[in-house]
Amino acid sequence: MLAALLAAAAILAGCTSDGVQVDASTRSVKFVPAFDGRALLEAQPAACAVLPALAPYQQGLGPVTGMTLMRAIEHVDPKARVQAGGIVLGRLNAAGLAAAWRDLASGYVVSGVLERTELAKIAEAAGARYLLMPMLGTMTTKTDTRLTFAGLVLGRTTSTTVDVSLQVWDSATGELAWASTGWCSLEAEVVLATRASLNRALEAVWVQMVTDLAEGRSRSVVSVTERTTPEERGTSAGAGRNADPAGALDTPQTKQHPKD
Repeated sequence: MLAALLAAAAILAGCTSDGVQVDASTRSVKFVPAFDGRALLEAQPAACAVLPALAPYQQGLGPVTGMTLMRAIEHVDPKARVQAGGIVLGRLNAAGLAAAWRDLASGYVVSGVLERTELAKIAEAAGARYLLMPMLGTMTTKTDTRLTFAGLVLGRTTSTTVDVSLQVWDSATGELAWASTGWCSLEAEVVLATRASLNRALEAVWVQMVTDLAEGRSRSVVSVTERTTPEERGTSAGAGRNADPAGALDTPQTKQHPKD
């Protein structure tokens, strides 16, 4: 009986899709005419730091939001010299500014503004004039059963959709230098315990945003189906091609629109 169940599971698994669909879109605006995103990312000594990512409506997802942004920055521009949010958070705490950051972040969620006086204090402790403010607005997941056998669920279609924003603030002037909003939807037909990865969806949209920043684009649209091999489909979540969320965005299917 066990052998029959395993054989049936293998047959049903073979009927699942061999790819992951990634769709993402961004809109980016430069508010300071002379602003050069790539020069900012690559400045030495570092002129840019990432503030601790906010996820006000998705408690507990701030750290993963910030970490995926840093991976996207490294993917888009290996020469980037940007201070990570974790390092900045440690410096703020060491400087006795944890409460100040909490108040500044709370005010930002309500008003969309980083108050200039407090922003300058945060920037001084972070050691950078320009501050990147990442935020996860919403995150939704959906799972639909696709394959069943003998009362067991063997295959599902899962999707993860995220809406994020990214801004660059100039602490010296209090100006918003650049801003971007975007979303990513990742859908995959999975077997047994695997699922569409939140990390993968976040990194995919961050890659587009950071590319907009570096290249001066005002709009990006990407639609990619990432193919996997039979061996990779049999691996656990996070293995094989699934370990590189941004890799699919280098394929010829990627559609990128230059600035309008």
